[in-house]
Amino acid sequence: MRTRETEGMLLGLIGVVIFSLTLPMTRIVVQEVHPLLNGLGRALVAAIPAAALLLWRREKLPTWPQVKSLAVVSLGVIIAFPVFSAWAMKTVPASHGAVVNGLQPLCVAIYAAWLSHERPSKAFWASAIAGSVIVVAFALQTGGGLQAGDLLMLVAVGIGALGYAEGARLARQIGG
Repeated sequence: MRTRETEGMLLGLIGVVIFSLTLPMTRIVVQEVHPLLNGLGRALVAAIPAAALLLWRREKLPTWPQVKSLAVVSLGVIIAFPVFSAWAMKTVPASHGAVVNGLQPLCVAIYAAWLSHERPSKAFWASAIAGSVIVVAFALQTGGGLQAGDLLMLVAVGIGALGYAEGARLARQIGG
């Protein structure tokens, strides 16, 4: 594998490991910190070095259509997912929230197909839906039925997935 590919795979692996800690760490924090402060506070902390990096690299300002797309990304990834998942972690275990979060790939695929006007194969949709049915069945079986935290996680996943899909579309124009 080429060096650049290896670097990309390693960074992707690190990202997956970090993301996998999101719900367990959130579950711990929301026992002491309000979910709104938890959800928005971590975005604010991340925004400071991100802004510094953008200034240091002298990145050009986004166009107006890109600003609109960035607003959708922000709503989903910076506001909705962290805030609603933090509220969910007040009432459900992190492991249960992670199972519900397993619906995210299907939601991202739906939004991505819609936003990019692509038509994945029937086999793709059948597999994605089958996987999601398994996720829902497992969540209901292990969680003892639908809970308020599940609904909050579904909102987090649904709006967050729109942010992820729009971010991927936007990355084609302005880079990662």
